[in-house]
Amino acid sequence: METSTRTTTAKIRRRFLAEFLPFGEQLRNEGCDDDAILAAFRHYCEAKRRRFLARSSESSHIADCLAGLKHESTIESRLFYVLDTLGLKLRFQYEIAPYKVDCLIEDFLVLEIDRTQHDTIEARRCNSKRDRYLRSLGYQVFRAPVRLVELCTDATVAEIQEIVLERKSRSLPRGGRKRAASRNGT
Repeated sequence: METSTRTTTAKIRRRFLAEFLPFGEQLRNEGCDDDAILAAFRHYCEAKRRRFLARSSESSHIADCLAGLKHESTIESRLFYVLDTLGLKLRFQYEIAPYKVDCLIEDFLVLEIDRTQHDTIEARRCNSKRDRYLRSLGYQVFRAPVRLVELCTDATVAEIQEIVLERKSRSLPRGGRKRAASRNGT
């Protein structure tokens, strides 16, 4: 199942907003106006970003290894650190000729962190061509804007985990579920 960057971005934003929603509702119930709730949301985003940056810089050994891979951003390096701590198989700056992808996860999911240069019409055309090529080879492509990754890291990681789990559940051997059920007497 392929999803567009717009769909992925919307899903990550929904996850992030779902985390904030109970707090926002509490503020509304306490009589806060829209401006106060928006300010609280900005502070919440900044606090999440700071926690992410602090958490991902805890291991200098891994950070040093990631820095040696010449990531284009600190956010990218730190996201990869968080993914690595989950035990996922990661290949950074992996070449799938004629392209090099930011990260290949579990040998099927191409993770691309899009910075602002990906916002132009020409860049979008190139990305679309590249994504079609990668999909034709059997890869699933996950694109996320760097700013969204920075502000909604936990939601981004959760979305990636969901994609990996879904793929793993679909890749059971044929009849694997039936065999397991028959062993349980069902």
